[in-house]
Amino acid sequence: MEALEFLSQYEESSKVALRDAPRGVLTRPWRQLVEQPDGSLDRKFYTFCVLERLHDGLHRRDIFLTPSERWADPRAKLLQGRAWEAARPSVCRTLGRQLSADQEIQALAQQLDEAYRHTAAILPCHPDVRIEQFNGKDRLSLTPLDKLDEPLSLVKLREQVESLLPRVDLPDAILEIHALTGFADEFTHISEGRGRVVDLALSICAVLVAEACNMCDIVGNICMKCTN
Repeated sequence: MEALEFLSQYEESSKVALRDAPRGVLTRPWRQLVEQPDGSLDRKFYTFCVLERLHDGLHRRDIFLTPSERWADPRAKLLQGRAWEAARPSVCRTLGRQLSADQEIQALAQQLDEAYRHTAAILPCHPDVRIEQFNGKDRLSLTPLDKLDEPLSLVKLREQVESLLPRVDLPDAILEIHALTGFADEFTHISEGRGRVVDLALSICAVLVAEACNMCDIVGNICMKCTN
């Protein structure tokens, strides 16, 4: 967050020097790109580094947005103080947990200790678990599970479901949805004008399908259908 605030100040004022940017945000791979041999920082690489770390922080719930439904702090919705103390007995009873955190941790620690001891006792004689050498290091190896035959009812069910699915190309599907809803018409070109763009909705559909499926050939298929 300090790096993000610094970038905001750097864009607004010419008095802020890039050499004073917080470097704690730099990971080892980014440090090789951002830090130059003369000790200066590359502004473009630094900016992308901060954006990537911000994106990771949002996904790890290390950074929260307010107000927000998806990126808000989930702990903010927890019961606090007297409200939690009043609801604690019923919640713990429903979840099958101890009222005291120390008692709960002690019970979990005992279960973990028993599991470790049980595993250590049967490991030497277990036929499906063994320790193998890999590049000079010990490595735990497990025998793969035997494949179970699919029941006939499951095979028939899968065939029935597949027979009900329509046979359409993905480009056709998204173009049909656009024809029914017109969702692609809600997008505007970055120039904020439509005179310079032909079939913008078609391009939007092509990009969405290509990005979702990671298949650039779909873009070509949509354009070919439009041409035909």
